[in-house]
Amino acid sequence: MSKGKVLILGSNATRIEVKGGRWGVTGQYLNETVVPAMAIIDGGYEVVLATPNGEKPVIDKASDAPAHFGGDKAAYDRAKAFYANHPSMTARTLRSVIEEGLDNYAGVFAPGGQAPVVDLMQDQDVGEILRHFHEKAKPTALLCHGPISSVAAMPYAREFRAALIAGDPDKAAEWAKGWQYAGYKMTIFSSTEEKVIEDNICTQKSISTCLTR
Repeated sequence: MSKGKVLILGSNATRIEVKGGRWGVTGQYLNETVVPAMAIIDGGYEVVLATPNGEKPVIDKASDAPAHFGGDKAAYDRAKAFYANHPSMTARTLRSVIEEGLDNYAGVFAPGGQAPVVDLMQDQDVGEILRHFHEKAKPTALLCHGPISSVAAMPYAREFRAALIAGDPDKAAEWAKGWQYAGYKMTIFSSTEEKVIEDNICTQKSISTCLTR
């Protein structure tokens, strides 16, 4: 018998804008999505994958390699097969999950890849979901770039994001007032790591892992 259901927040973003007005391909990271999902299922829980438009996330090509599985080709192949064929990896809409009832879920998880920076951080349904889990004190797990999804819980998430893009931190701070996670300590992809990407990858021909403006 299942111990309960865990919701995975997936992104539908397939491209990301970078400084200078360029665009790069993006997506969700294979290992960050599949390895936790498999562990959750092994722990006796059901997994439900949901995205803004109900379509299955596109996997970032940068993550689609055995190198992200410690060089273990067999582990990589298992992950690829799981993502392609396991019923839990068939996505549905975030809105349908909300309408079905969030009380049916024991926890929520947001994996990384840069894709959540594009859509999840400003998605109103993601905000509603995260506020529910926060209010109910249910487990909320955010991996690598996944913590950016927590911005959606702000009352003015879209305005906050726009202020960041415009380079106006003071305005962003104003829009961030009332954020449920203010004061929380989170382990996330660091600014210094992002700087390496900006300096060494965004200037190259391949910009699949670059940052938003």
